[in-house]
Amino acid sequence: MSGLMANASMGFGLERWVTSYWAIYVVLTVAVEAWLIGRRRNLPWVQRVVRAVGANALTMFFGAQLCSVFLHSSFAGPRLNPNPLLDSVVLLSIFAIPSALIEAPFWGSKQKGRDLLYIVAVHLLVVPVGLAIVLIPPRPYPGLEAISEGARRFELTRLMERVEEYAHTHDALPDTRSMEALLDAIGEPRSKMVCFYEPRYERFATKENFSKLTFRLNPDLAGYRLLPNSDGDKLIPILVPIAGQKFAPTYLFNPLTGDINRSVRR
Repeated sequence: MSGLMANASMGFGLERWVTSYWAIYVVLTVAVEAWLIGRRRNLPWVQRVVRAVGANALTMFFGAQLCSVFLHSSFAGPRLNPNPLLDSVVLLSIFAIPSALIEAPFWGSKQKGRDLLYIVAVHLLVVPVGLAIVLIPPRPYPGLEAISEGARRFELTRLMERVEEYAHTHDALPDTRSMEALLDAIGEPRSKMVCFYEPRYERFATKENFSKLTFRLNPDLAGYRLLPNSDGDKLIPILVPIAGQKFAPTYLFNPLTGDINRSVRR
């Protein structure tokens, strides 16, 4: 829970980016707020720091209640294949404003319109610098990769259900030896090919680079017909994780019923 609380501070970002670089961004933001906002309020440095830390602790408290809802999504593009760079820009920019509004009372009991706009401006001022900091690692989006991975696993199970429906309707599996052709056969768009890949987003990525395939299709099952007299307990792998994919599921085909079962290796 403490990780989640820290995650929520200053824009809900810890879960999104690499922890150490996000922490640098948080410290920088607190320092900038203490300097610029505290100077405008003519506060001594001790009060500036105390108010800046307190203001961001308040953001952390409110953010912890909301980040588990809002962070597990994409702000730019679908969860299956988001735009990581634009997602970061949007996320930092959007949450800078409510963060400023939540923190404003810490800088004075009665904020005038100009003072409030100044506080918002300071928060937005730090966004470009913060973006440059969190994008330092070569793969800076571990949280977004995890979100995409979960969405792809969920969608992949649905795609296997579509293959199962095909088998029940035709008493056979689609006569295909590639995953693109399989999607065509079950009437799904080829954009769903991302479901067969591990999300890997580099620094300035705007979409999936399709560099690491997660699954392989069993070509021996192309056009495989249901066998009424077969052993219903003998399941045949139809979609198998590529070596190195430790927790990726295997999808098993039942030649008696046409059902496809999901099996997770531990």
